[in-house]
Amino acid sequence: SALDIYAAKHKGKHPTTSQGLASAKALMPGGEVLTDAWGNEFVYLNPAQGCSKSFEIKSLGKDGKEGGDEFNSDISSCGED
Repeated sequence: SALDIYAAKHKGKHPTTSQGLASAKALMPGGEVLTDAWGNEFVYLNPAQGCSKSFEIKSLGKDGKEGGDEFNSDISSCGED
């Protein structure tokens, strides 16, 4: 992934939360930070808050807000940790 390539170029460290996904955008397809299915920016957290992984990427759902049901529910890269 672009974040793993970033880490390989930065002594094994992924971008910080404040650096965000934009710091690795040159390594992403088309040189752009991707958005979720509703056109919202992904939330990037390092370290992850929802699991023991080194980072977490979240979609806040259709409404772009924390929480929610059905299409508005959050989706996390942590999944079932």
